[in-house]
Parts: sequence; C-alpha cells; structure tokens
Amino acid sequence: KIIGEKVYNKDLQFSDCQPILLSDGTVSWYVSGRGMLKYYNIDPYHLNENNAHLVREYLVTFIDEDGTVLQSEKAEEGTTPVFHGDKPTKDPNQQYIYEFDKWTPEIASVTGNITYQATYKSSLRKYAVTWLNEDGTVLETNEVEYGKTPAYSGTTPSKESAGEVTYVFTGWIPAIVPVTGTATYTATFKEATIDDIVKDLDNGWHEINSNWYYVESGKLVKGWKQSGSTWYYMDPETGVMQTGLQEIKGSKYIFANSGAMRTGWIDLDGTWYYAQASGALKTGWLQSGSTWYYMDPNTGEMATGWVKVGSSWYYMNSSGAMATGWVKDGGTWYYMNSSGAMVTGWVKVGNTWYYMKANGAMAASEWVTGYYWISASGAWTYQPVGSWEQNSTGWWFGDTSGWYAKNETLKINDVLYTFNAAGYWVK
Repeated sequence: KIIGEKVYNKDLQFSDCQPILLSDGTVSWYVSGRGMLKYYNIDPYHLNENNAHLVREYLVTFIDEDGTVLQSEKAEEGTTPVFHGDKPTKDPNQQYIYEFDKWTPEIASVTGNITYQATYKSSLRKYAVTWLNEDGTVLETNEVEYGKTPAYSGTTPSKESAGEVTYVFTGWIPAIVPVTGTATYTATFKEATIDDIVKDLDNGWHEINSNWYYVESGKLVKGWKQSGSTWYYMDPETGVMQTGLQEIKGSKYIFANSGAMRTGWIDLDGTWYYAQASGALKTGWLQSGSTWYYMDPNTGEMATGWVKVGSSWYYMNSSGAMATGWVKDGGTWYYMNSSGAMVTGWVKVGNTWYYMKANGAMAASEWVTGYYWISASGAWTYQPVGSWEQNSTGWWFGDTSGWYAKNETLKINDVLYTFNAAGYWVK
C-alpha cells in the first residue's frame, strides 16, 4: 500500500526497498511499514546498489505579511531555503512608511515543511509643511513627521506699513495642528498704530519700518530728547526721530543723519549755516572770530555777494566774510567803509578823493555832481570846476580853466552829451 510521499531522515539498504515506477516516470521505493520514499536521479532501468541512495524533501513556502504566497517550492532536507523574488514591499498608510525587515521565523536548514512570513519595520511618514506670507511669498518649507506639531523657524513675517498705520503679525491660518498630511499656513496681520507696537518694547532706541523712535516705559518720546550729551528731536505727532533742516517753534535747527542736533558751522548740501550752542540757526549778523558774516533772516543761509541790510548795501565774498575797503565786482569798483557798508558820494582813501555814484559804482572819466572831472583811475585830481553856459546859439559845457567841450561826447552827471565842433550841445 502506497500511503503518499514521506521523507525519512535515514538512508535505507538497497535490499530493504522494493522499486516502484510511478505514473510521472519517477522511481520510488516502497518499504514495508515505512511508506513511500522519493528517489532522485536513478535510471529506472539500471538500478543497482551503488545508486540506491534515498533523499527526503519538504515544502518551503514564503508568504507576505497579509498571507499572500510569494514563493512555494520543495527543498531537500538539510539545505537552506532561498527566496528568489524581489524584496517584499508594503504600501505606506497615512501615518507610516514600511521597509522589509526579515523573515519569521529565521531561515534555517530544511527539516520539514515550513512557512516563512515577511515582517516589516515602520517609521513615521513625513509631510511637507509650507509657510506663506500674506502676499503668497514662500517664507519656509519643512518636512514634519506625522502626528508632530509643525513650528515656523524663520524671521517674523512682516507687512509694509501704510502711512502711520503699521501692520503687526498675529499668527497663522488655518490654526496649527499636528501633521496628518501636507499643509500650508499663511501669515495674518492686523493694523496697529506705532503706539501699539512699542508698548511692549524695552526702553531705548528702536528702528521700526525704517524710522527711529525712542521708547520710555512703553511709550514713544515726542519732542526734545537728550541721550547722553546729545540732543535729538522726535516729531511731536509721530515720534519719528528728525534729521536734516527742521523748524521748531519758529527757530530752525539742523540734525545729522544720526539724529544728533548739530552746532557751529554746518555745510548742508552745499549751503552754509551756523548753529548756536542751543542748536538754533543764527540769523542776521554773525561775528566769528574777527570776521563778520550775514545769515539770511528767513532761512539762516550764509549770504555771499551783495546783501542789503536796512538801507545799506554790503558785499560778502565767496567765503561769506564781509568785505571792507575796495571791492571789484564785474569790472566795477566799489568802496565799503570800515563797517562794511557801501559808500556813495565822495570818499577819501588815503590822500585821494573818489566819487562813488548812487549805485555805489566808482566814477571814472566823467563829470560828477558839482561838475568835477574824475580821471580814468577814479581819482579826483583835476581842480577846475565845470558848468553849463548858454547864448543865443545854444548850450555848451566848459570849466573855470577856459576849456570847453567840442567835437566829443562826455558823461556829465551820469548822462551822455554830444558836442559839435563849435562846442555846442547837439544831443
């Protein structure tokens, strides 16, 4: 009786076995009381004692974690099974990703029918978390494990202010929750005045939206502020630190780019000013050392060239210093007295008399008021005095020396007159 294939862990003697030819063409042996033993590699027609070695085999099955058969084949007793397929895989779920770990039980030499099952090790799945500014700009992107709460690690989001209204970051939408998939969070802002912003700031200087402020006890300092030995001025409305030329309660001041109030001579964009010890710009006359300057009464700018102060004219040279004595401007000579005022009329310089016309210009080569002849150098050296005379023929001009004008044009009291050959005025 054949009771099926069994494998025994023992070689039998040829004399103990009775050969049987099976329907599939293989040869087996029947041993009384011990069942069927599969016989390999034996020519069924040439059996002999030398090749009557019997080998047992068993069914080795490899299955996936869910029981799916991946491989099933027989293996000889004593051999080590080998899985010939690709490394098993397991689809990830929302929380985990999986990687093949090992076969269970551990693969060992074949001693009987056995099934090996794939096992996997898991790790938390990571998802992309994107952080956006209000305008859609990407601020940061993170990879965060499932179940963990994401956190933004970049610089605090900001939004450009509009006038005096400043926007402050208030948080993210939607509300931040533990990761269960990809997520996007967008920064949110609210309008806040500068006073709202500074209420929690430390005392001292703070730059906010490119402007500087000084905070004390959570409030903006406005108006004058002394820091150390330096004075600053904070706009009385906004609290913004002032720079450049500023008018404060009727006086003008100049502040450096650092905000520090300036004193002394100041060159601001090519224009000179003088700030007194108080910081207020000097206007009117300014004596610096032994030199006088004139600062515009309205702007405080240092004057150069001609300046009228009251009813007098003054000439300030290119350095701003007030001129005295002779001044030549545009080819014309003027004379300024010791106080700097422009002289008109007669002036004696050294031992020489000069005549300065009503506009201050020195007379030269002409007859002036009183009919005195002034030479080309401007000096009055010719003593005879001129006068107009008239007869029945017309007018002529002469002087006490007997000279009279003829066939020429003369300037008399700043008016040009032409005389003919006979000496009479013709035009």
